[in-house]
Amino acid sequence: MNETILNGLLNLFAVFASAVRIEEQQASRAVHFYLSSHFGVRSHKEYIELYSELRSMYDDPLFPVDKENVIRNICEQMKVKLVAEEQLLLLVRFVEFAYSNSEEFENHLPLFHLVADIFAIPQEEFDDILAFITGKSSSSLLTISGEDAAIGNRITRKGMDGFIRVLFIRRFDKQIFTYYGSGVVFMNDIPLSPGIFYAWQHSSVLKGPLFLPVYYSDLLTVYNKNERKEAIFLNGRDLNFTFKNSTNGLHNFSFNLESGQLVAIMGGSGVGKSTLLGIMNGNIRPDEGSITVNGYPLDAPEARQLIGFVPQDDLLIEELTVYQNLWFTARLCFARLSDQEIKARVENVLKELDLEGIKDLEVGSPIRKTISGGQRKRLNIALELIREPAILYLDEPTSGLSSSDSEKVIMLLKEQTHRGKLVVVNIHQPSSEIYKLFDRLWLLDRGGYPIYDGNPIEAIIYFKQAAKYTDPDISVCSTCGNVNPELIMNIIDSKKIDDSGNQTNIRKFTPEEWHEKYISSRPSYTPVEEKELPDS
Repeated sequence: MNETILNGLLNLFAVFASAVRIEEQQASRAVHFYLSSHFGVRSHKEYIELYSELRSMYDDPLFPVDKENVIRNICEQMKVKLVAEEQLLLLVRFVEFAYSNSEEFENHLPLFHLVADIFAIPQEEFDDILAFITGKSSSSLLTISGEDAAIGNRITRKGMDGFIRVLFIRRFDKQIFTYYGSGVVFMNDIPLSPGIFYAWQHSSVLKGPLFLPVYYSDLLTVYNKNERKEAIFLNGRDLNFTFKNSTNGLHNFSFNLESGQLVAIMGGSGVGKSTLLGIMNGNIRPDEGSITVNGYPLDAPEARQLIGFVPQDDLLIEELTVYQNLWFTARLCFARLSDQEIKARVENVLKELDLEGIKDLEVGSPIRKTISGGQRKRLNIALELIREPAILYLDEPTSGLSSSDSEKVIMLLKEQTHRGKLVVVNIHQPSSEIYKLFDRLWLLDRGGYPIYDGNPIEAIIYFKQAAKYTDPDISVCSTCGNVNPELIMNIIDSKKIDDSGNQTNIRKFTPEEWHEKYISSRPSYTPVEEKELPDS
């Protein structure tokens, strides 16, 4: 964040504080928190001093300032320096800041309308922001509390002191929340300050000592229950498979998945990640067990046509352009569509996957490169997305890509889940940012033994507790917010120490022992009911 933007924001804080007459110390604390939480500023003194000088200037009765004009000018400058999502969150922060003096806030509501107009924030969103801060009702709000209620979107967590108000910002698929109460509540092991809103990141876990955790996916389930008309339910029951003359394969695995989830399959090399993906997409038939889609067997035509699969190997025709690769794929899949309809589908997918700028380039080979590795991977994904599958499987979609390209690919897949798709990926060594994007984590150990199924952040706690770490409940760095997925793999594969203090080749926990622990902690699975399938 550059100094120009930061100075502009401090100006806005000062002019709003002056207009709404917020008590000086209270306003300074709010600015201090904002600088720390939003920008990671550690040295606050000079910024707080600048804020105080600006506040004194705007408060000076001898030299009155046209506050509305100041706000207009600064916001016009901010509009071209901040992306739309940051603009909206900035408005929420100012509304929250000013509402601490609720009586004066109502008198100066036109100032916030002015900011909303400059930032082109729709009236419905502005109304939702006001409802979120003031406690009025809105269909975009959700309440988490210890009490049951029949009215509104609600998640009940017995034992919670106070309540949490959540706002779903549909335009950005963003959840923000504020805790109101005197209890102790943590987001990813970081204590929350009451009365201040936070963004609820993907894979983040809300916890307290007296209530069960709340996951990001819990919020989406509530918000989507009335909006999603054609949900997909993918269920596996008692899956077993072994290769000929081997005990390797997949052992005793059951699962329930549904639309809107991004699922990661992780584990070391050769543990059976691709085997599991092959069983799930129907390329490998299990020795025992079954997989159903909304209750229909996986091999039923109605179910098969809903599944897309992106292998690790290239599927592109090197001599064709990016556009032609997509066009011919679409023509093969949709023989009944006109050329104009095919063109519309292709152009839509090109735009969705940020491939418009290279559509006329010949794709070339992975060695004779014309397009980058990240673009090549996105084009392979586009070959499946053109069919609009409800379930999408991907084998190592980030293999061979740079960290920035890897993150871009996973973000693309995350966006598909926001459109109601179920996405399952094999992935080897995700970065912290990528790891936090997953809604669900499956871990496999050597021989094909499932050893974990649950929230990715909670997985770190689960394995640290099993290994008897001294800080098992800490999963996220309180300073930078990063997680370390590699720690899980290190714990799984940790070796025993002999009497001489030397590390042996014998693991502390065998795959079978990890698997037994997983079996004992997993939920019981009910029979699968047949449900209506969406149109393919």
